[in-house]
Amino acid sequence: MMSIENLIEAYNATSYQTTEDPLLNVRIGESNKKLNSYLNKKNYNSWVFITASNPMSIVQLSDAINTQRNIKLKNQIIYNAWPFLHGQGVPDKGNWRSEESFMIFNISKNEAIKLAKKFDQRAFVFGEINKTAELVMT
Repeated sequence: MMSIENLIEAYNATSYQTTEDPLLNVRIGESNKKLNSYLNKKNYNSWVFITASNPMSIVQLSDAINTQRNIKLKNQIIYNAWPFLHGQGVPDKGNWRSEESFMIFNISKNEAIKLAKKFDQRAFVFGEINKTAELVMT
């Protein structure tokens, strides 16, 4: 099992990318002009990048189970009427596989924490317009 320090290092060594237009690539601790432009254009003020895959960043579930978990997450996003884009977390190194994810817009940090806990996620990436992306541990 990875230590918290190693997990944080792994989260920081990941690109959080949308897989549909607009193609966005977010890094923790960085601001993103293209993302800020998109947020401004759409009148969105915040976003979260989250997955339902591999609970607590410990359990490596099968692709089929992770797909089912992400379908449930997508249904929750739709139920809450949050705008979103499909995405994936892509590690810099091959130490784990890319995870299907979602970039959700106009969601507060508190709402994102509740969502992450509901889907057993140890962390997610959160941002607000014109601010740097931050790792939020649950």
